[in-house]
Formats: sequence, C-alpha cells, structure tokens
Amino acid sequence: MESMELTRWTRLLVRYHKDLPLRATAEISGVYFRDALFQTHQIRHVTVHRRLISVCEVEKMIESAVSLTTVLKDASRTKKIRLIQREAGTNLEELKRVQNGLETRMSKELTAIGQRRALLDELEKTEVELMLTGAHQNRVRLGSALDEFLMHGHICTDSTLRPPEEMSRAEGDDATLEPYLA
Repeated sequence: MESMELTRWTRLLVRYHKDLPLRATAEISGVYFRDALFQTHQIRHVTVHRRLISVCEVEKMIESAVSLTTVLKDASRTKKIRLIQREAGTNLEELKRVQNGLETRMSKELTAIGQRRALLDELEKTEVELMLTGAHQNRVRLGSALDEFLMHGHICTDSTLRPPEEMSRAEGDDATLEPYLA
C-alpha cells in the first residue's frame, strides 16, 4: 500500500512541481527536483523487490534522499538522513574493505588456478610428446626387426622392443601431479 502511495506521490509531484510555490522548494546547485524525485524512486524499488545492490549504489541513494529532502525544505528529515548517512558511511567503508579483501583473495586464487592449469597443460603436452616419440621409436625398431627377419630368416631378440607400459613415466611422477589434481 505504501509503495503504491509513494509511486502516486512521485507522479503527482513530477507533474505539478512547477506549480508549487517557490517557498515550497529549494534550489540545489546541480540537482533538479525531477532527478532527485526519480532517484528516490529507485530506493523504493530496491526495498520493495529486495534487490541486492553495491555499496556505491547505497551511498548514491542516501545522497539522493538528502537531495530530495533539501529540495523540499524538510530540515528535520534532512538532518535524520544525514545522521543515517554518517552511520552508514562507517559501515559502508567496512563493507568496502571486506569486499576488496574478498576480491583480492579471489584474484590470487584464480591466478594460482591459472598457473596450475598451465602446468597441467604443459605436463599433458610433454606426456603426448613422450608417447609419440616412444611409439615412433618402437615402430622403427619393430620395422628393423621385421626387415631383419625377412632378410635373414631369424627372429631378432632385440631387447629394445618394449611394451607400452614400460614407456610410461617413471614411478613417482604421479606424486608431482597430486597437488594439481586435488
């Protein structure tokens, strides 16, 4: 009900503010009545819809409320809002510090994750290269052994032919990946 009433008053004041007597409103440098009124409409909107807003937006909204009460020459409410502004200012500064700390921590974590990802990419590339090199070497050795067999008729007992599991990483290499896989 109150939100509808505020919306109605906002529309009426916008429509008839030029008809108000000069003594009813005050001039503030750089602040127009219509702008001050619409900025306070945002306060109502955020409150009614419980929308999350930034610290900066809260500061702007409080300043808008001060501007409106000043334009309307409502000294007692201007004084109350200024008190709220001072009290909120302290809390908002603390919120800014906490928010900056969280953003800094998140940035550091994302950087560390990026570095771990780059290392994993490099390890993957190295493993693929090792596998391809080992496969090529075994194909060459197998081809040589086959040529030897076909030419001389005897089986090569070359111990350099190895099954793929022996070509894999040395034991313990998985331990170097554990911090990045966790």
